[in-house]
Amino acid sequence: MNIRSGGFTLIEMLVVMLIIGLSLSMVSLSGGTVSGQRQLSRFAEQLARETTLSLQEAEADGRSRGLLLYRDDDGAWQRSWLREVDGRWLDPVEPVSMVTTLPAEMVLRLKVEGKVISLAVQNPSQKQRIPDIVLYPEGEITPFELLLSSSPEANEPASITLCVSALGQVSLVEGADFAPFSCEVSQI
Repeated sequence: MNIRSGGFTLIEMLVVMLIIGLSLSMVSLSGGTVSGQRQLSRFAEQLARETTLSLQEAEADGRSRGLLLYRDDDGAWQRSWLREVDGRWLDPVEPVSMVTTLPAEMVLRLKVEGKVISLAVQNPSQKQRIPDIVLYPEGEITPFELLLSSSPEANEPASITLCVSALGQVSLVEGADFAPFSCEVSQI
């Protein structure tokens, strides 16, 4: 006689756990990639926060800060925050010296004080480091627009523009087209 008390067998529990595990792995695989727009937004938001923090640091210690955008040896986009000491641009101390990268296929265009400038192809040597953007201890900043976009060949084209005024006012403009710069930065 096979008498069964009210409960689940070990086999039944293992089957249920296997089904749950497979379901979770399929969900994590399908949602594991970060979309191009999301990746661009994260980078732009982080850069906006760092710009604000660097401007506050420049005001607090009376030394200019600078932002240098360049490609690393693998072609990925990097950014470096520099500080001015005795007329030379040096790597800063924490907390703004964290390294953030964007894949090589991303497109970055920088417009400073109304002029499009070319970004460094690779990390310049210590002697050649001149920042693309300068943040002054008086609370002013070189006004700029930074357009970040996915490559034109991307499945889901994405773009975002980081706009910073001369007084450090920061705004982000999202869009999915490759139109020219989409914000006007006030110049004082």
